[in-house]
Amino acid sequence: MEFSFDAPTLLGPMANQYESITEWVNEEQPLRLIDLGAGSGTNSPYGASLQSVAGSVTGIDPEESVLTNPYLNQALCSTAEEFAASSSNTLFDTATALYVIEHLNDPLAFLIAARSVVRSGGSLFVLTPNRNHYFGVSAVIAARLRLQGPLLRLIRNDNDYHHPVAYRANTLHQLSELAKTAGFKQMEVRMIESPHIFYPYFTPRLHFLPRNYSRLVHFNGWTRMAGTILARLR
Repeated sequence: MEFSFDAPTLLGPMANQYESITEWVNEEQPLRLIDLGAGSGTNSPYGASLQSVAGSVTGIDPEESVLTNPYLNQALCSTAEEFAASSSNTLFDTATALYVIEHLNDPLAFLIAARSVVRSGGSLFVLTPNRNHYFGVSAVIAARLRLQGPLLRLIRNDNDYHHPVAYRANTLHQLSELAKTAGFKQMEVRMIESPHIFYPYFTPRLHFLPRNYSRLVHFNGWTRMAGTILARLR
């Protein structure tokens, strides 16, 4: 079976990224779900919704904060690659990876590991920034200049973040080629362009910038220029 990648669709301007992935996951009604890069669950609107659509949720993350995540039935401090290597008999109906893949230096190894822990016919859902969006371009430039941390602290007044970004799987072409190499047979994509996602990176007086960009994307149908990639890999 050859790899299939249909034309991406652009969700409406009011689409919420977490509601969008939850609704898509819910279509599969998974009994067992694994969240790769689950984190602590702090201030996460996604964790509680996962519990409502999956019978059991396992979460893994290389940081120990995952062990206190209140939305998981089972939590493990591990990378996806480590978990896959040690769990050859553990298969899940569905896997999710929210804002994980943009941080990985080796996204192919991650995708191979993710595929190996999902049963035949199951899916991996990936939510990640689009590198072709102004936010993705800015993040890559800031990371290369080693300005990401200082800029985020200045803009968001946030001292707790940030993990470095690599953006090695963050265009539709990159992600589809990596998915194909990892052994997936199909990729479906729903693009999200919502200015609310990017408001935290602008002062209130500059909110008109992401708002007007979003209007242009939706008015002109610039699907591949939307800010967020939501992909289902099978």
